[in-house]
Amino acid sequence: MNALLLFATFFLFVGAVIFRLENFRLAEAVYYLQSVYFILVLFYLLELWQKSKTRTEEKLKQAEKNRQYCEAYDELRTLVRERQHDMDNHISAILGMIYTISDRDELIRSQKAYCRELQESHEEIKLYLAIENRLIAGFLFMKIREAAAYQIKVTNRIIFQEKILPVSDYDFIEITGILLDNAVEALTGGAEVPGKIHLEVINGKENLYILAANASVPLSPEEMTLFFREDYTSKGKGRGIGLKKLGRLVQSLHGEVIVSGEAAEEAWFIKFEVVIPRKQ
Repeated sequence: MNALLLFATFFLFVGAVIFRLENFRLAEAVYYLQSVYFILVLFYLLELWQKSKTRTEEKLKQAEKNRQYCEAYDELRTLVRERQHDMDNHISAILGMIYTISDRDELIRSQKAYCRELQESHEEIKLYLAIENRLIAGFLFMKIREAAAYQIKVTNRIIFQEKILPVSDYDFIEITGILLDNAVEALTGGAEVPGKIHLEVINGKENLYILAANASVPLSPEEMTLFFREDYTSKGKGRGIGLKKLGRLVQSLHGEVIVSGEAAEEAWFIKFEVVIPRKQ
């Protein structure tokens, strides 16, 4: 809109000069100014229409994403019912080991390993169902399933001490989505590191805490400070925009993003931590 105002000022200035030089009659000058005014109004209306169109497109895209997340949640519930139905088969398999494994110690180890795998699978699904917001639960289930399609294992810890988030569902999905997409892109970018991501979401009484950590080649503190520069990325042109957007969004919510690195047994991990205070 500033460009339009500059454009209008220029035309009015030119019109005034012509009026003085050519000694236009008053009616002609008024006609000229009306024409300029009409053009400006037309440009202004076009700009409003473009903004409205963009907002409508964004809302439609978000509505489509929300529909997908709700479908993912329904799929999650179906998966739970299927696993409950299969429980008899799992029990039969555990009991059947008694007749197929003669060594007592091996039998105990095999039954424990089977039960542990069964429990981990159940706990993972139970984790999502504990989230009362079906949109958020469906989103997390869908994003972790997408990572699994790239052979990336995602461990998670999700705790909702408070039912209501201190941010909108849209902002939560935007923040967590950027963090997970960034981690997946880093792991599929060709670096020879384990395909592992750890996600933590703690909706606490005082703040919302989100952590996304992925295996990475070791980075210096100086390199990590460059992540939020739009013109810098280690993963290809244009991919730094997401983290830049994350920084602006978190700042607008009066939160902070902390980037650090940590060496674990199997790999070095880069960690992105987001802390957003709950409004008092």
